[in-house]
Amino acid sequence: MRFLLQVLIILLLPVFLTLTNVRILMTSSFARWEYAKPDFPNPTIVPLEDRQPIVDTTLAYVKGAGDESLIADMTFDDGRPVYNQREIRHLTDVRVLVRRTSIAHIVSGLVILLGAAYLIWTGRSRAAARALATGSALTVGIIGGIGIIAALAFRFFFVRFHRIFFEGGTWMFPTTDTLIQVFPEKFWFDASLLIVILTLVEAAVIGVLALAWLGIRRRRARRQPVKIM
Repeated sequence: MRFLLQVLIILLLPVFLTLTNVRILMTSSFARWEYAKPDFPNPTIVPLEDRQPIVDTTLAYVKGAGDESLIADMTFDDGRPVYNQREIRHLTDVRVLVRRTSIAHIVSGLVILLGAAYLIWTGRSRAAARALATGSALTVGIIGGIGIIAALAFRFFFVRFHRIFFEGGTWMFPTTDTLIQVFPEKFWFDASLLIVILTLVEAAVIGVLALAWLGIRRRRARRQPVKIM
């Protein structure tokens, strides 16, 4: 049981930390922060004043609010629909992916929390700390590698990501479509790098704390007097 829990903690920590930061950035606040950057490109077709309301409604939909009509019924002042059918289909696919990753996020968090708690409760706190330290190292290795790829070849990373999670070319749109107007490449580049940075920082903090705990336990063990029978 101890070995199994350690393996689960190690393997699930990168998943949990990454999805935690994805959830953090899936907010209107992050979009507003991005749009406020002086070098962020303004939309050329979508009215600037419509951009944030569109994002707010779109994020609400992909996170589970309402049904398809929530985005299908959005229109500009001249009566044109905000999204065409291909965009609506893609957003529906994104909604499904978000629901699945939300489940993975909750499950991975619970397994890590309960697994570590069980190990500590049964007197195996060092096993829990070693698992967290190893999971942190694994997170740094995997996410650090992904971050390097994203920073040096973002287009390659972006295309590969979408080919894994979405079928065919359903995720490809002309620059005149609303999705590209409000979520240009810079938005995804900045979001990806911020997710990587946050995940690496969190993994480093967890790793340092786990190693510190192991060090404390070792020093305590050395101080204990040896019993002579």
